[in-house]
Amino acid sequence: GLEKAAGRGYAANAGFTLEAGDAAWCCELVTHHDGVLIDATAGNIPTAESRLLIQALNEQLGSDTRRWVVGEDAHHLLVVRDEARKAEHPSPQPPHAFLGQAWERHLPAGSQGIAVKALMEQAMQILEHHSVNRVRLDLGENPANLLWLWGPAAGTARATYGDLTSRTGAVCATAFGLRGLAQALQMTVHHGPASLEERPLERLHHTVGELLARHDLLVV
Repeated sequence: GLEKAAGRGYAANAGFTLEAGDAAWCCELVTHHDGVLIDATAGNIPTAESRLLIQALNEQLGSDTRRWVVGEDAHHLLVVRDEARKAEHPSPQPPHAFLGQAWERHLPAGSQGIAVKALMEQAMQILEHHSVNRVRLDLGENPANLLWLWGPAAGTARATYGDLTSRTGAVCATAFGLRGLAQALQMTVHHGPASLEERPLERLHHTVGELLARHDLLVV
């Protein structure tokens, strides 16, 4: 399913080239309260703020076998080379799938779940005390006080959409992961409209027409 390729999609959209032996995890900045996930995007945190949080995680928890890569808004990438967090399945769910539930109930099973939980708890201490989140709380915004890891994928080469189908394809989307997956498949990618107001939708209509003229498949 899509979740098995999610890590590769995040890596592609973050501009990070995975190597053999890498495992790419989708890394979401989310909001929890008393252990319950209440916001899957941490109040739509902007990249300018989330970048500072990711930098802090790298400074305090990064190593030769573990590093974070800045993505976009709440969506980032964790690349690891240690066995405890290599890609295994079934994969943890993305955070929007269990809003209102205790996040600990959705960790991976076994030793991997223990390792992931330990890393998340270490990250939580850094996030909760970071100045970005203190300011967000002062402004009445949801803090990015929890790191959720899901969708791990191995860094081995995979077939492109053209290899699999002998056709060309394009994707027009706003979702970070979907745009990344399309890039990983070497499909043409176009960012979706910023809003559903008349002007952006007119531009989308024009873009869709151009993409349909050039490709066998278009996903909007």
